[in-house]
Amino acid sequence: MRSQKAHFWEVEANEHDVLEMLVDLFDRMYGLEPKPITEIIPLYEGPQNITSTVMEPLAPLDQAGGQIGKELCRELFTL
Repeated sequence: MRSQKAHFWEVEANEHDVLEMLVDLFDRMYGLEPKPITEIIPLYEGPQNITSTVMEPLAPLDQAGGQIGKELCRELFTL
């Protein structure tokens, strides 16, 4: 069984390693160039366009399916 002192030093070393990693991360982030909003918006709009392209043709099916579902519910509850 390890002593409490050995465990303490292990925790201290791990904390030190984590702090060094955080410093490296923030140094890298600080060195990044800011991107203009015009470069970011297309990254957001691309998946949105794909979603609308896929979902648009399915909308009539969804509406028809909803109507059929309503009719089935009416029939089931009137039995």
